[in-house]
Amino acid sequence: MENILTITNISRSFPGVKALDRISLSVKQGEIHALMGENGAGKSTLIKIISGAISPDTGGQISYKGQPILHNSPSLAKRLGIGVVHQEFYLIRELSVAENIMLHHYPSRRGFVDWKILYNRIEQLLQELEFEIDPRSKVKNLSIAEQQMVEITKCLSQNAELIIMDEPTAALTIQERSKLYRTIGKLHDKHLTIIYISHAIDEVFSLADRISILRDGKFVTCLERKQFDWNRLIELMVGRSIDHEFPTRECNSGDKVVLSVRSLSNQTVFRDIAFDLKEGEVLGLAGLVGAGRTELIKALYGADPHAQGEIRILGRKSNICSPHVAKSAGLGFVPENRKEEGLVLSLAVRQNMSLPSLDKITRFGFLKKKQEEKKLQHYIHRLNIKTPSLRQRVNNLSGGNQQKIVLAKWLLAGSTILFMDEPTRGIDVGAKYEIYLLIDELVRSGVSVLLVSSELPELLALADRILVLSNGSITGEFERENFDAEIIMSCAFNLEQSEVN
Repeated sequence: MENILTITNISRSFPGVKALDRISLSVKQGEIHALMGENGAGKSTLIKIISGAISPDTGGQISYKGQPILHNSPSLAKRLGIGVVHQEFYLIRELSVAENIMLHHYPSRRGFVDWKILYNRIEQLLQELEFEIDPRSKVKNLSIAEQQMVEITKCLSQNAELIIMDEPTAALTIQERSKLYRTIGKLHDKHLTIIYISHAIDEVFSLADRISILRDGKFVTCLERKQFDWNRLIELMVGRSIDHEFPTRECNSGDKVVLSVRSLSNQTVFRDIAFDLKEGEVLGLAGLVGAGRTELIKALYGADPHAQGEIRILGRKSNICSPHVAKSAGLGFVPENRKEEGLVLSLAVRQNMSLPSLDKITRFGFLKKKQEEKKLQHYIHRLNIKTPSLRQRVNNLSGGNQQKIVLAKWLLAGSTILFMDEPTRGIDVGAKYEIYLLIDELVRSGVSVLLVSSELPELLALADRILVLSNGSITGEFERENFDAEIIMSCAFNLEQSEVN
């Protein structure tokens, strides 16, 4: 097969960071070419250069279909046939699904938008992709998974010949992922070319024809399918051997109940929730997308003031009516969407880490800078956060380091109960392992963790106990010695065991 894309000696620098260092690789016509590496390896920067969002430093070259691309831009890349499904959504929330997909190329009649043709065309496209979404729905009313589907559909509607997919399954359920895999298979059968970025190794192994690996902004190697090997891939990505996907951990929880929830309900999503969280325990919360897990955690943290029920912290009834009250009670929240809810991207590392702890590092309204910097450096070192300095803007850091900063700010604030909603989503295998070790370290020190994850193997490895949420109700509770993936999934679907067998 001929190369559709050739990248030669591409570099890109940002203030204090060498994101790409003389990268050279090629993508063949009609292949699924995976691009893998840790957060900060340079994958996102390379995607932005290919799609024309940013320019490379001088000295390199990108060729598409044998022709050099000069003065690339997003509009030029689209005209050439390069489409991108970004990990971050680029959707207009107030517009409908169909309007977002057909933005800038609406069908018209006599100078007016032909809405009938618009909606019929998008409805047909969504059906072909097996995406069950109403084209008339506003994007703001869609789940994260549904918004991801709209992004995929928007890219495919532009007749791209080379499609770059950046973590396209990160927010999808098992069923939705299966549909996407079938869609990718259809595109592959039509000899379209796909550059596929994912941290899910099993997923890449099942889909990709070849894998190119980046590490610290440099090209490492390209593996053919016959060379695919889990241990070798991990070592090439992180530069060291990781013997197991998950660390070995033991249950450290005692009998002391630190958080007690009774009859917690809201009007629309969940009802009659009751459970206890013990000191030093990792309590997993399993369920499908839409089961109400995120909404439950937000209610516990006071971000949803409409929930009703009883919450007790260390045996004392607490009125958690706002995040401020929750923080004062020793609760911390690592949200699913770190960029919108966990960080202020325009601020530096220092401000993001210090925000919840200002009352502890100020005196008479003035920062105690030496004390602040000492504490910040402690957690920078403890969590192995890679940043040129505390003054670095958070939006210039990799996703894994951004997530570590979200964790660090709550550790700095002294939180003793942590709500973690998908804490490893969109994070590479090396950073995941570090967060797993950190969670184990925290519970050993007496911190209690309520952990939401859509990755059942992750919950099975980390949790001391698992609650299963289905359609807003708890449908199962499992102690570690009774973990059974099949039974847990049957509870998530709210099936009787007889229906599973």
